[in-house]
Amino acid sequence: MEDIKSTSKFFEFLAKDLDSVKQTIEPDTLKLVQRKLIALQDADDDDDDLIITLSNEILDLGLHSSASDVFNSLNERVLLYQGKGSKFDLLKPTRLEKTSTYGRQMDIPAISDTVKVKSLATYLSENVKTMIGEGVEVAAEGQPAQEVRYANVGLFADDDPENPTVCSIKEPLANDKEYYLRINIGQPMDWDCGDEKDRPEFVPGDILPQTDINGHWLDMIASASKDDFVIANGHQSLFLPLSGESWTCTCAHAQKHTCTEQERQRFIYITVRTLKNIGDLQLEIGFYFENNLLQNRIFTAHVGSPLTKTEPAYRSHTSFTLTHTLSNVAEIYQPVALNARIRKSEDGSHQVFLVGGRGTQDNDRLIHFSELNDAALGKILYYAREILWDRYLKKERKVFTGIKNGNKDAKYDFVEDLRELAKVGNDLYVQIFKSYTLSREKLKRIFTEENPQHVIQICVEEQDDSSTPYPWSLIYDIPLDSDKTRWNLCELLKEENWQTFQQTAPHHSARCPFEKDGNHAKNMICPFGFWGFRYIITQPPSIPEHRAQLPVKINISNKPMRMVASFHKDTAEWIDEMQGLVEKAKISLDVAGDTRDAFLEELKGNSELVYLMCHGRDQSLGEELSDPYLEIGKGEMLTTNDLLFWRDDVHSSIPDHWQTTSPLVFINGCHTAELTPQDRARFVDGFMEANASGVIGTEMPVYDDFANKAALLFFSHFIMEKQTVGQALREMRMDLLTEGNLFGLGYSAYCLSNLQLEG
Repeated sequence: MEDIKSTSKFFEFLAKDLDSVKQTIEPDTLKLVQRKLIALQDADDDDDDLIITLSNEILDLGLHSSASDVFNSLNERVLLYQGKGSKFDLLKPTRLEKTSTYGRQMDIPAISDTVKVKSLATYLSENVKTMIGEGVEVAAEGQPAQEVRYANVGLFADDDPENPTVCSIKEPLANDKEYYLRINIGQPMDWDCGDEKDRPEFVPGDILPQTDINGHWLDMIASASKDDFVIANGHQSLFLPLSGESWTCTCAHAQKHTCTEQERQRFIYITVRTLKNIGDLQLEIGFYFENNLLQNRIFTAHVGSPLTKTEPAYRSHTSFTLTHTLSNVAEIYQPVALNARIRKSEDGSHQVFLVGGRGTQDNDRLIHFSELNDAALGKILYYAREILWDRYLKKERKVFTGIKNGNKDAKYDFVEDLRELAKVGNDLYVQIFKSYTLSREKLKRIFTEENPQHVIQICVEEQDDSSTPYPWSLIYDIPLDSDKTRWNLCELLKEENWQTFQQTAPHHSARCPFEKDGNHAKNMICPFGFWGFRYIITQPPSIPEHRAQLPVKINISNKPMRMVASFHKDTAEWIDEMQGLVEKAKISLDVAGDTRDAFLEELKGNSELVYLMCHGRDQSLGEELSDPYLEIGKGEMLTTNDLLFWRDDVHSSIPDHWQTTSPLVFINGCHTAELTPQDRARFVDGFMEANASGVIGTEMPVYDDFANKAALLFFSHFIMEKQTVGQALREMRMDLLTEGNLFGLGYSAYCLSNLQLEG
């Protein structure tokens, strides 16, 4: 028997049709298909498993692409699924029998017939739904056929796989009783309790990094406050194939499946028990891939007391998502060492849920829940801002180059500030972990020296103006006694050691070079005790409804690359310094005029980078209302409403504005003491709604003498060294640290950590 991979006519035909559609087929998909075709041709003749796997992957890619007409109307499709065929079969018409994947019969013309068809789109538009069946969206003739999958969550009275009993949405849940949450990913189920208007489409398989097991394992992790539900078996795994419905089985996660279809279970069941409390109680279900929080669902159930006439007994909604309809992206999510999901509860406290480590057993993973006291957190943040802002601005402590120049007094200032900020950072650490010794030990195992580029991903659910941001970069995890006389200074802070560190820090390990034999286990003052100096920390926002996904590449569409900048009149002297950087980087700098309208007009064009060197202000709208704004140019206001209206106006005339090239926006607000952290978050949301790829901003005021310097350092790493946003931000912090400057800890990245320039 002659394998399909050796039939040159098939590849000639497929190549011809790929060439005809390559102007519309998604570039990432085209590259993947081409690579897999080459692998298929190179495969050993007797490696049937590899041939079938590659063939299926090619077809799955084609199904989700604008070239689906090439893949779905040829008799080679049948041969590929069967993993067999001969060059003679290629010339014959074929009838596709019912398959487990698509569940339909169809007649497929022979090559001799389809070659004569000038446009397969016409044929497909008439037959695609018959060929593929339910769950396929066809927007118009010749448009791509997309398989849409959803995360289904339902409540059952039992977990009988044959005949389970769905709980009524008209009857409240009983106190002190077990129920079963059923979860799967696939076509919408009638037992799903999500609001269809709210529920995002889930991940088509090809957005995740390609594997040799023809799919991806996801972690389903349920959590609840101790007063709401008791959860058993709350951590389970679900296998998501590249197409079709998810399942669970006992196969090892890193290996090919050996299970049969009969051994697979369509659903996972999480056992939950109600307590004696009555009213609306909640739990959360996170869908994780490599510790990236893809989606989070909040399940709300009414327990104990009678229902009102309008409310259902239970329901769920999506509180955070990194994906709506992602497709044709081979590698988006890099592994994350630690994920922190944050949500503000109704009583004003903040709930923090941490997931870290790898493995399928709870003993291998860090899964930790804690609640933060808002009042205590506010006091800690106030003191942190005082150290980083008031001391430098009001006392004019010129410490930033003191160590480098051998100034003993300046060095003392820096060390003293380091000691004070370490105490603040240690209080932040205790707020999360408190007496959880086991969680702290697991955290130490996660952050080993095996990977100095550890990534911490922060996901804030349903953020609003009352949400208090948590400064993760300031966390200091070396335990400190309340008695400061017990604290020791790291050898790194000695003059001769510091001078060596200044020369090597930007390329240094994420560990202190003087950490050894457990000497940093307790009471050690060292810059590397702060998470912001050791790890890559980013906070990707939940995706706005109109956006498919956060990008990891900024396509360079301008030659040379373009930066649009706005400088406040008080900061105009920084233009020359920025001009010096862009000349070295060989990019174009377009400085907007002195008005808000001139700046917004410049933003209408394609640009890879946007930079605002501005003031942050707040105007009163009454006793309790205020309107934050950025003061740009000659002092004109740019509010979040201005951004909203500008976006609507631009998109009415340029519907795809900032979609082909989504710029990275850097908001450098000096003298921003008037803005609260919540105000800054609103500007992040405003630019993300306008299709920015990400935003760099500050969580606290930054002194203007150092704000522009921080931006120059960041852009130097990001543009000239082609680093990712996460890497460039950490390198910027390290650069400032070598000068005794702790302000780098005040910057945050609101994007995926692996966002970088391409082209």
